[in-house]
Amino acid sequence: MSPTLLFAALALSTAAPKLKDPPRAESLIVGRWEVVKWTQSGSEMAFAENTVHDYTADGKRVIRRGDSAEDGERRFELVPKDGPLAVDLHRVLDGMSDHYRGIYKVEKDTMQLCIGRPGGDRPTAFESTADNGWILMTFKRAARKE
Repeated sequence: MSPTLLFAALALSTAAPKLKDPPRAESLIVGRWEVVKWTQSGSEMAFAENTVHDYTADGKRVIRRGDSAEDGERRFELVPKDGPLAVDLHRVLDGMSDHYRGIYKVEKDTMQLCIGRPGGDRPTAFESTADNGWILMTFKRAARKE
């Protein structure tokens, strides 16, 4: 290859704009999320003011009410699938382990999370009714306290 042709090929390859990678699903859920609405089995639930869920890059999930974290170990795992983004939630509390399947979506600074019954099927829609027994939570992205 001639030096002129090589130079032209290098110039074109470095000058071409690169396509921006789409955001990774894990980057959408990672962060601190304040609960703004909680519906369970079709009924709106009360929750403590300043209730937040922290999702960390290493898969941990911490629920805080004010300055105190709930007991137990919680983690999450993103599940690749077609359709809505899927997440599995795991909780170990007092030696008992629970597994919940869910779906979520993030639009700007709002996240909706729909969680099925413990050990049950994954929800197929963002809804909570008396018949399906699912939990539907709405969150706003919160500033992280350091």
